[in-house]
Amino acid sequence: MALHFLIGCFIGFSICFSQWAVGKAIAFAFGKTMDSAILDEGKRGIPLLEFALFSILFGLLYMLSVRYDSNFITIILISSFTSYKSILKPFFCALQSRNRNALFEQYILAKTKMQVVVVISPVKFINAYAFGALPFSRLIVMSEQLVEQLTETDIKAVLLHEMGHLKGKHLLQLYLYNLFTVFMYYTLVMYFFRSSMDFTIAEKFSCIIAGGAIFGLLAYFIPVPMMKKFEYDADYYAAKIIGVEHYSQMLQNLDQLTQRALTHSDFYHPNLQQRLNKLKDEDIL
Repeated sequence: MALHFLIGCFIGFSICFSQWAVGKAIAFAFGKTMDSAILDEGKRGIPLLEFALFSILFGLLYMLSVRYDSNFITIILISSFTSYKSILKPFFCALQSRNRNALFEQYILAKTKMQVVVVISPVKFINAYAFGALPFSRLIVMSEQLVEQLTETDIKAVLLHEMGHLKGKHLLQLYLYNLFTVFMYYTLVMYFFRSSMDFTIAEKFSCIIAGGAIFGLLAYFIPVPMMKKFEYDADYYAAKIIGVEHYSQMLQNLDQLTQRALTHSDFYHPNLQQRLNKLKDEDIL
């Protein structure tokens, strides 16, 4: 049992370290900032305490999964990586950060009646993010560049947009969906291993392709409408508090600041014009 625990700890540490290393490598090679790097706030050292706690948790789950041969424990084990990104890492950032902004936190509390940690990150990116699927890990991270270059009204609008995600429990819904995806993928893999004993090589190859396609569909394409709706909902929430005119102006200012990133958008977000049109269509008093 002790050996299984140590093996699990090693795997858990490897997961954390690989994510940390990939984030650093991408930032160095392409100048892009991953969520994990944002939560590390530009720290160069390895967050050993965070890694150690996750490794111990992973080790315990691995030991239990081997000991009891339980599918349920195995699914929890596999999904722990999702839990690490969605719950544990934001919690550590909120707990340890020295860059909290008390004024922004007070503004959010006054406007939304919710206590949320707000961190100003020194990492080079121009954006703001909401993190934390559970209440104790809720966190908003804003870049220094964003705070320095936007007006006070625009900053408040950005904060309220991120609060729209937290108030609407969008991160929790995505987290639960990710757990569902893990469960479905695990079930598919187990079915494949149990059924493939009599398969030909061609049939096994076809099953692998089909399994990958199903997982890709579940993990990357099906959530798109849900994530776009979340953006519209967060826009509506913020505009209802700060006003449609102020909020629309913030979106346009942010678009200019980010070199038209909102205009072009990405696969998971509506573009600027779609968001502005949606705000006009909404009945916001």
